[in-house]
This record gives sequence, C-alpha cells and structure tokens, in this order.
Amino acid sequence: MNRRAPTSIDQRERMNTYQKTANADREDITTWFDVLDLDDFASFGGPA
Repeated sequence: MNRRAPTSIDQRERMNTYQKTANADREDITTWFDVLDLDDFASFGGPA
C-alpha cells in the first residue's frame, strides 16, 4: 500500500496540484503515502 501511486489521470493531477502547493521542488513525492508523510511532517513543524 505504501507504494501505491495514483491510478487515474485525475488522481495524478490532484496529487501533482497538491505537491505544487506543498513543495514543488520535491521530486521524491510519488505515492499517496509520500503525500501523507509530507503533510504530517509539515503539520508538526518540519519544513515541507
């Protein structure tokens, strides 16, 4: 599950939009787990 990437074009677009608003320079955000990890880290005071 932690390697599951978006399965449709719409989901990929949604994830790319989220990544751009969080931190566009991060190229290691490729799965939903990475998105959640980034969100949790940033929410608790870490740099995005």
